[in-house]
Amino acid sequence: MPKHQIVKKSKIKNPANMSVSEMRQIEQEFASELDTNPQFSLEVDPLRQYDLDEIDVEFIQHMVQYKNIRFVGTVLMKLDENEALNIYKKYAVQQEIKRINLAMYARRFCSKMADLDALGGYLTTALTDENVPIADRLSGKDKLTAVRLLMELNALKMEAWEHPEVVDVVAVEAEIKKLNVRDIEKLIENSDEDDKIIQKKNELISKIDKDGLLSPEEITYLRTLTNDELEKLLKETEVSTNNETNKK
Repeated sequence: MPKHQIVKKSKIKNPANMSVSEMRQIEQEFASELDTNPQFSLEVDPLRQYDLDEIDVEFIQHMVQYKNIRFVGTVLMKLDENEALNIYKKYAVQQEIKRINLAMYARRFCSKMADLDALGGYLTTALTDENVPIADRLSGKDKLTAVRLLMELNALKMEAWEHPEVVDVVAVEAEIKKLNVRDIEKLIENSDEDDKIIQKKNELISKIDKDGLLSPEEITYLRTLTNDELEKLLKETEVSTNNETNKK
């Protein structure tokens, strides 16, 4: 199973053979799993499997947020850089960082699927004219576009269960009620803009992981962040680390 997959294949059919109701049931089950399964807990070592001390726990808590060993060690915890690296290399610390990153990734994925659900709900309402003022109702042409988009949206959601990365570039940053059919069309259709977004994302992640020490799970989680979030993370850790270096 590819490392980015977060749903066991045995739990779902081939996405192409799933009905919308089956897909929604899986989404509900998965959302429930996030709240009940310790594997998806954001708490450090919820089952107390490892003999972690307070410094290890604090390091893990910071590391899953900032993804920068030097920043976490020297700036946040006032440790020697070698001390921070040694903590990061501990087996138990690595295991918990990987698990929490996958848990965070699963939650981001679930949130993105909810965004797609909201888009689908908007399109459905627009098609039926339910609670839509006469002046705001779609023309016949736009309704045909909305039907096509709804079908594409459902296909995208089904594909996402096998390949979660397909929703990484679908960033619904505006409120649903402010979107129109044309806006949604731009959000879910592939375009040259998607390639630029992905290229920029790869560049930002490379800068964040300039030492090449982050695990595949940490990189996977970073890919779920928007480019604005990645830039903010990069700026925050770089500025603080440089300030700390200048003090020495």
